[in-house]
Amino acid sequence: MNLPHHDDYWPGSDLFVVSDAPFRTLFYPEGPDAQPQRFPAGSVVRYDAQAVHSAPGFCPASEGSESRRRGVTSVVRTFMRVHAWDPLWTLSRLSHFAPLLQKAGPPEWHRPELCEGEDVILGCFDELHSCQRCCDLSKGPLGDSACWAGRMNFNMCCGPASRLWAGCGWRGEDLWGHEYYSLEPPRLHSAAQCQNRCQEDSGCGGWTYFPENWEPVGCRLPVAAILGLRRVCVLRATSDAPWSPHAGAIYGLRDCADPGGCLEVGRDRVGMDLGFIKEVPSAAACRLQCHETQECKAFSYFPDGYLGDASAGCVLPAAVFTWWKTRCLLKMHKTKPGSGEQWLQMGNVASGQRGCKPARPWRRWSNSHQSVDDLLAVDGDYRRERCSRGQPWRLELDAEYIVTRVMLWTGQLQTLPFREPLVYEVILMVGEEEVWCGSADENLGGNAMAVHCAQDTSRSPASAVIIRSIAGPALEFALCEVEVQVAPVPCDLLLDKGWTIHGRVVLIFPPGEAGRAQLEDAGEACERTGGSFVETRSRPGRALCVEAACAPSRCLEEFDTEIENFAPLTVLGLWNHDLELVADECGALGHSKARMFEATVMIYNGGHPDAGGSQMTTHWCFCAPSYCADDDAAMVVTRLVAQRGLTWEALQPNSEIELRNVRALASWEDVKLDFLVAGFARSGTHTLRGNLMEHPQVKFSEQEMTFNWAALPQQLQVWRYASFFKDEDEGPRRRLWGGKGEGLAASQRVIRLASKIPNLRLVVMVREPVEWLESLYNLRKFYLCQQPSTCSEVPSLEDVVLNGATFEDVNVEDAFLSKSLEHVVKFFPPSAGRSLLLEFELLRSRPRELFDQIASFLGIEPFPRDFEIRRHATEDRHRYEELGLSVSLCSEHLRPTLAALKERLAREKEYARLVALLAQAGAPWVSSRLLLNRTHCD
Repeated sequence: MNLPHHDDYWPGSDLFVVSDAPFRTLFYPEGPDAQPQRFPAGSVVRYDAQAVHSAPGFCPASEGSESRRRGVTSVVRTFMRVHAWDPLWTLSRLSHFAPLLQKAGPPEWHRPELCEGEDVILGCFDELHSCQRCCDLSKGPLGDSACWAGRMNFNMCCGPASRLWAGCGWRGEDLWGHEYYSLEPPRLHSAAQCQNRCQEDSGCGGWTYFPENWEPVGCRLPVAAILGLRRVCVLRATSDAPWSPHAGAIYGLRDCADPGGCLEVGRDRVGMDLGFIKEVPSAAACRLQCHETQECKAFSYFPDGYLGDASAGCVLPAAVFTWWKTRCLLKMHKTKPGSGEQWLQMGNVASGQRGCKPARPWRRWSNSHQSVDDLLAVDGDYRRERCSRGQPWRLELDAEYIVTRVMLWTGQLQTLPFREPLVYEVILMVGEEEVWCGSADENLGGNAMAVHCAQDTSRSPASAVIIRSIAGPALEFALCEVEVQVAPVPCDLLLDKGWTIHGRVVLIFPPGEAGRAQLEDAGEACERTGGSFVETRSRPGRALCVEAACAPSRCLEEFDTEIENFAPLTVLGLWNHDLELVADECGALGHSKARMFEATVMIYNGGHPDAGGSQMTTHWCFCAPSYCADDDAAMVVTRLVAQRGLTWEALQPNSEIELRNVRALASWEDVKLDFLVAGFARSGTHTLRGNLMEHPQVKFSEQEMTFNWAALPQQLQVWRYASFFKDEDEGPRRRLWGGKGEGLAASQRVIRLASKIPNLRLVVMVREPVEWLESLYNLRKFYLCQQPSTCSEVPSLEDVVLNGATFEDVNVEDAFLSKSLEHVVKFFPPSAGRSLLLEFELLRSRPRELFDQIASFLGIEPFPRDFEIRRHATEDRHRYEELGLSVSLCSEHLRPTLAALKERLAREKEYARLVALLAQAGAPWVSSRLLLNRTHCD
């Protein structure tokens, strides 16, 4: 810009104050050393040949230029730009500046509050973050008055150039309180998308994102979650889960003689959630809700004063834990982590501040007449040589996006009074075709021009943006800055049929149709808008930014790549014997470290049954890469069922396919346990566990170990069981880890499965068969007779023995205990120190000797002589005897039944076989009952 020397138009050295009234942009002067300077409020300007000092409201820029002169050159240039004056006018008289300059006095300064804060000052002066630009107090492209940094299409004062949102965030902490969304935070795909949501909301100061794999610290929750839990009643299907501390929570069983009692305050048993009922006024009302639900066995109630719990052993209810995954919680306060007591550890959440801008969604821009100046980064002060003069101007996106809006800042404003305004047209490259987006007339005031793409155009993925003039003098084309607003390509634009997975519809690419794309030097615009990069077969070599919901996962990609290895490893049902063999073959896929999953597939052929369709439920167990999350594994199921012929084409119109309960399976080798009290029910197992829990060298699980005894345990079951021992050291001096598996010895299949647990030892209690069957019958009858409606369904003991009637786990065939014990010693050989068989009569008559035997078998110190051995689980027997529900085979009217049972036992030589097994296992003592074939009635 050719300007006369400042002495030509700035006579003398009078004091002046620069009024911003005519300005849309306050610009900077420069000091005598050509470096940016900032001055306190109330400063005045002395214009002379040597120096210029700033007035309040000015923000200096740092980048110099050989063509930039000292003195008032910058002021004049800014004045020219805003008012479109010709810089070649003769400016040699002070009268030309009359609208601009006033005598010093108390003028009303225009200083927006947004430019008062320290963070704004850093935004304009931070050299580290490449934000050295002028402080623009005009309306920004989003309509907000702000200290605009000038590089609208590059980094925005939020850290070094980075493709990751983490440049402005941190992990593991949450600002407790100050939630902007209270009880219904939205579900989003990524932390970057959560930050975008905060950026778009003027009331937001910061954000916290709870990822899909969120692992909380104890039961520590955000305030919004705590408020949402108050006055909530959680119904449970189980009552034998381990205890966990939970301050403020109230736990109770369904049945209790005292309506106001039988409550545990401050701890919880997290079982299978059946219901999550809000606005329940009291724990008593919560119990009533449990009574009204047939499957409910226990409940937890969260009162008005509930505050959460950060204890390490605290476990969240499943409904709460799952509901908060993928939630985006916005905050009112803007602060950095660790700056106050309200910053709490909250697991692997991601948190951040408002103010971080996404990177540009393109890699390069060019035009048909490139020059060195054309390729320079666009500057915020719109110098003519930094604007692109050649057209058409083309911007290559790093992938195909949905382009919704393009903002344009143009130059050549000084010639506007002498020519027709230009019309700038925006064209999108959709495939090989140019598609019209929209156009805008050149703005006479130098403001940004917004071009919103037409609705039909905004549904077409574009790979490039072209800008050219379609009216007016083409030689006056001058494009200074561009900002492109992009969005991922919607899944429903590419796919038309979805699967229902975990309650929501998911659109999935067919096999081989799409794969993840790894782009170098790509911006983060795709992630920030909730998308992922993919390549599709219909667009080879071109990346597409699609909604993350339909982007193929790493899990699905590997499965599709090696489907010939994975697909055959599929069985139907957790209790299918083939599952064990398949699991071994799945584990042999060492390069992928595969593991098994299970899923329930609901098929509604022709629609739901209430709409005239038919329903079919199938259960699947399958092999998939080990890093697959549950949702990823669900997508694998769609491949498997399609291979079995279940495709949309094979179903009637309006059909639906729904996937439920997609869960990872573990192996029995993953279970860590030293010993298991594995006797038959009603054989003293509770007494063994109760006393061993008092031993200082033993850590006993409070939960019974069953895992439902499917062919493989669920991964979650293994983790939960391991949580009982998580505070234990792994070293050689740690306590022994023990558990109880009542009835485990009665199942030959379960014994075989348990033998796969490394180094597991069994302690098995054996009771005289007739007494055992009678005791088990009385206990199960007592439980069922708690409800009159079910008591009538209990068969008589005579019917059980003589006619083979069964209920619950009562079966006369199980009284032949030797059949099960033979499998125990087969899979847990006593000679290898893996099992110890002891008779119940020893516990009854010489309990200390029995516990000494167990201590010796486990390699622990014997109980002290003064230790009182207590009997456990005797209350039930006393209660059913008091209620007259007890039945005895020793009674006169059941003598024929007893005789028939003894005859069967003698024919099978049951007592002799039991004696031989006890002797083989090294039992130190055998009762005369077994030796002489006697029952407890003889």
